Amino acid sequence: MDTTLLSTHSTRNPHKKVIAPRKNYKTASSAGRGSTQLCQKLSKCNRAALQEDVEQFIAERKRLATELAAKYNVTEKYICGRLSNALLMKQTRRPNRWNAIMSRRARELNEDRAPGNCLTMKEIQEIVKKELEDGAHNDLNEDELLEELEETRDVKARGARSGNQAALLDYLSTMRSLQQEMMNLYERTGAYRFAFFTHGHVQDSIVPGYLELQPASIDFICEVFNIAPADLARKFEQWACVRSRIKNVDTIATICNEAVNLINNGLSILLGKSIPMSYENYEERIIETHGVKLRGWPVGLVFQSPASITSIGDACMLRDALQAGECRWVQLSKEEREKQTNDRQMAIANGEVVVKKRKEQLDKGVPRGHCKGKVGEKRRRLSSDGNDAGEQGTEVSKKKARVVEKTIGKQMPRVHKSKEFIDSDDGYDDNESSDNDG
Repeated sequence: MDTTLLSTHSTRNPHKKVIAPRKNYKTASSAGRGSTQLCQKLSKCNRAALQEDVEQFIAERKRLATELAAKYNVTEKYICGRLSNALLMKQTRRPNRWNAIMSRRARELNEDRAPGNCLTMKEIQEIVKKELEDGAHNDLNEDELLEELEETRDVKARGARSGNQAALLDYLSTMRSLQQEMMNLYERTGAYRFAFFTHGHVQDSIVPGYLELQPASIDFICEVFNIAPADLARKFEQWACVRSRIKNVDTIATICNEAVNLINNGLSILLGKSIPMSYENYEERIIETHGVKLRGWPVGLVFQSPASITSIGDACMLRDALQAGECRWVQLSKEEREKQTNDRQMAIANGEVVVKKRKEQLDKGVPRGHCKGKVGEKRRRLSSDGNDAGEQGTEVSKKKARVVEKTIGKQMPRVHKSKEFIDSDDGYDDNESSDNDG
């Protein structure tokens, strides 16, 4: 099968940067294969020795757990849980000058080297140390180095895999780490969880599936939605593949709607609750109140609601920035939040920012509803004080009522009413009959 005709995640998303694939070793010669077999035998012996050391370590750890349990009056299970449930996901070290230089030099030194002949990290560190002693990197711009390192890290974290095989291996590796992390989370906190995964295109190699490390989590799907987890995974796969094929043609309305949903959903996820987005009072109601900020707004685009954008080019630029993660919600630190508040107060004091005040209600200060006691006295006092001012309003209300009554009377069909009492002719008939008898 010709794999060059297959669609990949990177080809379907040309705006995303592609992670460089790893260099594979070339086919070795007969001498190279013999050397490889010898290395494999040595590796096999090393693995056997390693297994013995691991078993010895486990026995030593069990003995240590027993001693700690007796020393601190806790169970061995608790000690073993504390020893085994360490976080697997480590925090990324903050970018600094040394890491930035190492990243650039590693890329430059190994760029033209054949697979298998690349320098190790230890060798690169020795080279960089000598260069720093000689002052070879003194003229480098530190801000440029840090920006380049952040971009490299961002590509590794968010970039698209170059092929379906690379995407599948990344998916499987992440699934294993996530499974272990979810298990540790349950052991530490008792949190129930499950996760479903599937591919987004029919030609992707990702196998649909789900993670459940506690049977009660999946029982939720069976009892509430009345469907088996495997069936739900298949439906999830069908939905994802069909959605990618019948995606509507981009119009300015659909693009702006996607941008609005991305902004609102990102804000709700970061804060953990549904908060209405405010563009006119963004600094006051969003930044100062909740301590979050929408960072990475496209340069040259006025900050406004996506629904107010009239250019399809601007709408696409904003939507693509939100989807790629270049424009995203971030949590502000305490110092950043205080600086934002102080800058805004200074701008208001200097007249650079005009604060729009809300219109006061006409009955401000007047209690509503049935009130008794002191509150009722205050209400009656306020009402009596406003009688003179309210006479004109009463006259206007009466005039308005008469106009409405006339209007309704014209619209209603005319109804002929019957008389309540009808004059009778019986008296006349009686007089006439008496005259005839006489």
